[in-house]
Formats: sequence, C-alpha cells, structure tokens
Amino acid sequence: MKFSDIDFSRIKEMMDNLSDEDKEKLNDMADQMVHKMKDSSMEESEEEEEIDFYEFLHIDPEEYSDLPVLDPIEQACDIEMYYQDVQDSDFSACILYYSKAILKLLRNYVYPIYQARLSFSMNVNTTTLFNYLQPLMIEENIHALSQAISSEHWIDLREFLQQVCMMLSRAEYDFVHYEELQTFKSLLFDEKKLLMIKEIAQ
Repeated sequence: MKFSDIDFSRIKEMMDNLSDEDKEKLNDMADQMVHKMKDSSMEESEEEEEIDFYEFLHIDPEEYSDLPVLDPIEQACDIEMYYQDVQDSDFSACILYYSKAILKLLRNYVYPIYQARLSFSMNVNTTTLFNYLQPLMIEENIHALSQAISSEHWIDLREFLQQVCMMLSRAEYDFVHYEELQTFKSLLFDEKKLLMIKEIAQ
C-alpha cells in the first residue's frame, strides 16, 4: 500500500464518529507507542555507545578474566570515561580504585609467600600497600624471598610499589591530572605490572 492510497478523509470521518472516551483511549495508545519507540531507541543508542573496559584499556580478556580485581578496574574505567572530556578534572578516584585492585592482588598472591619466607604475621585483611613495600627495602628479605622466585622479580615489584605508593599519596592529598593517570595505566597494563603480581605466585 502506498502513502498516496491512504484515504485521509475516511480516517477523519471515522475519528469524528468515535466517542470522546474512545478518542482518549486511542490517544493514550498512540502516546504509549511513541514512548516505547523512544525508550527502545535510547536503549539501542546506549548499547552502541557502551564500551567494554577490556576494549577501553586495550587489554586481552583472556589474560585478565581470572584476576579477582575486575570490579575496581571497571569502576576506575567508568570514572575515567565519565570525566575524560571534562576540562581540568581530578582523576584521583581512578588511582584509588587501581590501588585497591593492586592491594587485593598482593593479598592474594604475595601475602602467602611473605608469610612462609618472612614469618609475616599480620592479618591479611588489614595489610596495606606499604606493608608489602617495606619488607622489600631490606636486602636480607630479598635474599630470603629469592628462594621462591628470583630476586629480580622482587626488585621489580619493589620499584613498582614505590611508584604506586607515590601516586596513591597524590590521589589522597593532591590532584591527579589526566596525563598522569595515562602514565600510571601504562605501567599497569602496557608493562603488565598487574599480571606480574600474579606471576610471582606461580
């Protein structure tokens, strides 16, 4: 049926013969259809615009999917995506979430080694990032830990944690610029320091 085939005069006549109640029902039905179409269109648009955090970070899901820290990583990405186009935004919250992820990895993978090799007696749930950095500042501890994995890995972890603690301090007491966040993310994902923590326990 073509648009030109529609008899609008006949439609008008039918509408004129409807009761006010029937007209109101038809108007309500039309309004509902329009709202549904708008909602559907918005949902499709949101789905198209939504970016998976693996894609956002340019990382391989197979490498990271089994890490127990995906929630804080995703939260950090959500904050960055929300504020990245806002001029002079403070990205300290992203650093806090990434630090939370790092701490959880340390508790999962490094704490058992510290406990076995260094008689680390702290409650794992109350440990902080500094608690994992401090023992690595002592060469005797590096030597003891090297029986589990080579000293180069522990020195690498020490240097990494020093940078993390510095950024965490900035996030807590100062201001983190967008460019600084990108440098920190490069450390985590391009240099794969998050995966390094897991590899220490293997």
